[in-house]
Amino acid sequence: MARRRSIRRLFFLVLSIGLLAGGLFNVVKVEDFARTPTLANSAGPPVKPIPDSDMVLVPGGSFLMGSPATEPGRERDERQHRVRVSAFYLDRFLVTQALWQTTTGSNPSYFKGEGRLPLEGVTWYDCIEFCNLLSRNDGRTPCYSYDNLGTDPQRWPQDWKGYAHNHIRCDWNANGYRLPTEAEWEYACRAGTTTATPYGASLSSLQADFDGEHPYNGARIGPNLKRTTPVGSFRPNAWGLYDMVGNVSQWCWDWYGDYPDAENQLDPKGPEAGPILRVHRGGSWYSFGSDLRAADRYSDVPFFRLDMLPGGLRLARGLIRPAESRAAQRAACRDARKTQRTAGSGKVS
Repeated sequence: MARRRSIRRLFFLVLSIGLLAGGLFNVVKVEDFARTPTLANSAGPPVKPIPDSDMVLVPGGSFLMGSPATEPGRERDERQHRVRVSAFYLDRFLVTQALWQTTTGSNPSYFKGEGRLPLEGVTWYDCIEFCNLLSRNDGRTPCYSYDNLGTDPQRWPQDWKGYAHNHIRCDWNANGYRLPTEAEWEYACRAGTTTATPYGASLSSLQADFDGEHPYNGARIGPNLKRTTPVGSFRPNAWGLYDMVGNVSQWCWDWYGDYPDAENQLDPKGPEAGPILRVHRGGSWYSFGSDLRAADRYSDVPFFRLDMLPGGLRLARGLIRPAESRAAQRAACRDARKTQRTAGSGKVS
């Protein structure tokens, strides 16, 4: 990773150690990185399905992924290239602690609270398990499987969450919940904009939850809340998506690696296999403003867990669903594009 990211990670680790010395936080041991939240039985408890009104239909299109060479704070892994993205659904909000608790029976977050606080402190593997469990509880076909062992994590090897491996497969035609790809995430984050952030060329902590003492590109110094905030506390982007940057970082499907040389790829999904790192995007409450740029990339091992580390997720879903006709899908896409062009608020309803 680039030097600035290493410095930021070192800063966070030093902060965690200092807080630990003060008795305020508990940093888990290395052997606890793969600890598993206690899940409900495979049938799952009654869970209120996520209403379609909370899933934004992101219209298909093309965009320049990455950042121009002149963008302040740019990293070397952000080579700009054109990508095409098919229409898909993305949750208007980050996954909340309430939804995770209801679905799994556990809450690994450090900043626990009632109401709409976002989930944090989960591994990439936790997210895979959660997506399948929620899909089953919602009557949908789970997307993820472990090789040929099916979609029920209860039937997967006992240590599947303890190390980096290439055994997780995604059925992109399933109608269940999944993580967005890195390209889907950046496309939705930008929401048709070409500036460094979804809110313009600069960013202050009055626009997103991050370390406001380090705003981006000349913005005014703002508050540093030093914690997560309820989802939807800040203005959404132009497509009605809240907290796309800041608050908690968001795991994506992709293995981390250099962008491909090919231009105009349709729905890229990252490297076929990765040595160790999975991508997460968006920055968080402890990030500097430059870390919240739409093109900024982060990655960690899929079993990495640290108390107070703000790793969370946002649910995606494929557009094709068995109950929908092709005509209905085309009409939905037309409506989404019309809203994108005309809605002053930018919300897709």
